[in-house]
Amino acid sequence: MTTERPRPAMRSPLEGPFPTGPEVGERTPEFTLVDQAGREVSFPSAAGEGGAVIVFHRGAAWCPFCRTQVIEMQRRLGDFEAAGVTVMAISPDPPQALVDFASQQGVTFPLLSDVDSSVIRRFGILNTLIDPDEPFYGIPYPGVYVTDSAGVVRAKFFRRYYRERDTAETVLHDGLQIPVDMSANPAGRDGAEVSAVLGAPALAFRQRANVYVRIALEAGTHVNGPAVPEGLIPTSVTVRAPEQVGVGEAVYPSTRPFSVSGVAEAVPVFEGDVEIAVPIVSKFDEGESFALEVEVRYQACTERECLIPRTQVVRLDVPIVPLNRPPRRE
Repeated sequence: MTTERPRPAMRSPLEGPFPTGPEVGERTPEFTLVDQAGREVSFPSAAGEGGAVIVFHRGAAWCPFCRTQVIEMQRRLGDFEAAGVTVMAISPDPPQALVDFASQQGVTFPLLSDVDSSVIRRFGILNTLIDPDEPFYGIPYPGVYVTDSAGVVRAKFFRRYYRERDTAETVLHDGLQIPVDMSANPAGRDGAEVSAVLGAPALAFRQRANVYVRIALEAGTHVNGPAVPEGLIPTSVTVRAPEQVGVGEAVYPSTRPFSVSGVAEAVPVFEGDVEIAVPIVSKFDEGESFALEVEVRYQACTERECLIPRTQVVRLDVPIVPLNRPPRRE
């Protein structure tokens, strides 16, 4: 039995390693491309004092996931600019397609035409699952680089499946370390305040965002890490979601060792403001919203005593937004 090969535009590296270009700490290639206004943009000289965000996408003329991603970056452009960061997007679209898309959607940051895919090749992210004689040859594996002002990669966001794209909030927070507003949904007691927010105002089909949880601890108080000796209460975050939402593993910050009387080994603990992230991917392509239930379990302790274990539950309502699809041709 043979399995039919997916159409070229749908081919993703579902197994094994795939190229994602320069690694963190490496310098990106230099390049000069023309944007939707006909201006030459050279990198890294075009980077801001705070660096640059470079979005490689497959095509604004036809790819709804790319269009949605670029438009969301535009909506958060003020936050990037406030951090001194230049945003640009590169695709193999012909210049006129970028002119039309920018005009229709109000995109003001540079959309760069790499029509022969020369820059895509130099970055090493050409989708080689598509043969040269097939449609869509020349598209990249989509992804985002965050660089410093000299073009050195500080963070990168590439996903195995072409439909899955990180939100602008993820790039701002995880790539540029810009804090997330955690003032909504506070809860908690006994030495700790718990809050949880989604790193996006809404989610489109296959968008990937983090649920950010913060446990704000009083001075002199700590909570246990996620892996502690038997008999102690670990800190845990559990996100419950509809079956159409993929939930990943929680990502915890680093702990420090804490010695407990009567326990032979040091206990890993968190102090201060503890931030935990849980990635989710929405598979809703229609509807108004879906609900998330975020359960945070912890036990606050001082050097002399541990308080009663607590379980706090925060409920989030996540609006669903449609993908930005290209206009139908007459």
